[in-house]
Amino acid sequence: LVKLFPIGTLGVDHFKQIRGPLDHIKYMCNGGTHDGNVGDFIRAGATACGLGSWLTGDGSMPLETIQLRAKKLRAEVEDARAHRKNMVRV
Repeated sequence: LVKLFPIGTLGVDHFKQIRGPLDHIKYMCNGGTHDGNVGDFIRAGATACGLGSWLTGDGSMPLETIQLRAKKLRAEVEDARAHRKNMVRV
């Protein structure tokens, strides 16, 4: 598993270009990942995404907010994985 950090500033298209010739490697995208792009990285082939500071903030975020974010992310990841499973590789 190779950790790509920071990936958020480079974006999903850059990740796809890295992954293209190195498709046999598993990647964890981290740094700049959030609810708006984690599904895109998973659909593009990431095995995992790190979501530390976006998910928990600076430590002062209410637990309920963290739980809501986690629930939303879980649904997004499950949807992205289902999409990827249904894709046909050429």
